Amino acid sequence: FERVRYEVYRDATVTREALRKGLIDIWTEQDMRYWHSAFDTPATEKGWLKKIRRNFGFEIGIRRALSFNNRLDKFKDRRVRQALTLAMDFEWQNRALHFGDRTRAQSYWQDTPLQATGLPSEDELVLLEPFRDQLPPELFTHPFRFTEVKNQAQHRANMLKARQLLVEAGWRVVDGVLRNAEGEPFEMTFLSQNPEDARILLPFFEQLDQLGIQADIHLAETSQYINRLRNYQFDAMLRNGDIMMPPMIELRSTYHTQSVMQPLSRNQAGIGLPVLDYLVDRAEVARTMSDIVAVCRAIDRVLLWHYFQIPLYKVDRPRTVYWDRFGVPDSQPRYLPAFPDGWWFDPQKAARIRLEDE
Repeated sequence: FERVRYEVYRDATVTREALRKGLIDIWTEQDMRYWHSAFDTPATEKGWLKKIRRNFGFEIGIRRALSFNNRLDKFKDRRVRQALTLAMDFEWQNRALHFGDRTRAQSYWQDTPLQATGLPSEDELVLLEPFRDQLPPELFTHPFRFTEVKNQAQHRANMLKARQLLVEAGWRVVDGVLRNAEGEPFEMTFLSQNPEDARILLPFFEQLDQLGIQADIHLAETSQYINRLRNYQFDAMLRNGDIMMPPMIELRSTYHTQSVMQPLSRNQAGIGLPVLDYLVDRAEVARTMSDIVAVCRAIDRVLLWHYFQIPLYKVDRPRTVYWDRFGVPDSQPRYLPAFPDGWWFDPQKAARIRLEDE
């Protein structure tokens, strides 16, 4: 290309319309509703406007997670965090909101050799044993997996278990409101700067209400949003949880206690444990693939069994819509999309597209 121009739109709806009008060439769609319906146009039927899935293999893990602010006292008890996790009916949300196209993230390093599976290996146990008394016993005896809710009976069972966990953690429902021993209500304010977050949060609020938890959304404009993040003025938030592969450089800024009170670090959830500090230190000096695999699997287990956040869906291949006026390589790279560096303008393809017909 002689020139590549990037245009910035503050509203995704306007961006989609700009694409349909031919004002921009390519758009990566994040909202499953629009991926399935917004681009069913005559141009798509004629093959002028194409929908593809592209590779982006150096990102792994969790695409979307509901993160608690674990700096706050009400989230200090693991049983509380587990109860909130049980209240999230991901399978219903996937069917109702995502056309069944999302896959639940069962690991912080999903679909990689770093994903913890089964019980801890001997190499993992060497790393974890010194901290056994600080870790949930289940970590050593059970493989981790989020409960898959296949029917209402299973969801009711999850909610009953969530109520029991909250009782064990010292919370009681009084006149329909969950309160601690001091009589303080359990309230949650979810920080957001995207109105679309309500689609995921509002159904979750209905489940929280059944537990006696009062929840709402604080929709903030950008400067206020950043200030609230900087000062940790939020109870929970929806965020991207993806990380680079291999996850070495970002571990300290995401899961180490050094980053818990570091403003605007990747550790927005305030995750910090002595065992994680030790494992991150070991990861940074790992020299062999087997060492990296063992320490990352150990980190995975610790994060999952502590329920610091609710992983929703995993990272998958980006969904892209583009005008077919480009030459595209037959073989696509595994780790990075070929556009724009590996594409080229094709005058013959471009000549057949008549935007006035749209």
